[in-house]
Amino acid sequence: MHDGALEPNRTSLGENLPRRTGRSSRRRSRWGLLLLALALCGCASAAKRFEQGAELESEGRYADAAQRYIQALRKDPGMVQARERLIAVAPLLIRQYMEDGEQFRALGSDVQGANRYLWIDQLVRDAAGVGVFRSSCLRTIQAVDDGPSTLPSMH
Repeated sequence: MHDGALEPNRTSLGENLPRRTGRSSRRRSRWGLLLLALALCGCASAAKRFEQGAELESEGRYADAAQRYIQALRKDPGMVQARERLIAVAPLLIRQYMEDGEQFRALGSDVQGANRYLWIDQLVRDAAGVGVFRSSCLRTIQAVDDGPSTLPSMH
């Protein structure tokens, strides 16, 4: 019965391909699951950063809250809630820094006053780095020149 031809599914190249494909498919599935797990961890981490930011904001700790919102957006750039809260809290923080800066300058501490303006610059750069437009922060800075009644309230 053996005439020299290869028996099907025994040693032919076609027999080995399904096995290789099966292993490769399982390997791809494992990588897919790993990537999915990493993505979910990133989202969980972003959600945790957002929750921390909201808690800090409720305590009036705007600088810490803004940083948590920025961290959340770095982990998950599509997190709308973090973006909205950062847009809301940044003007409050800018106002606080500007008022502090003016008070330090009035007390003769120009270096501490200048540091507050550097903090504003850093906040604007960090916010811009996660896609929160500089213009919303810069409008707050411009409002200082227009008078205190145009500034957002911190309370």
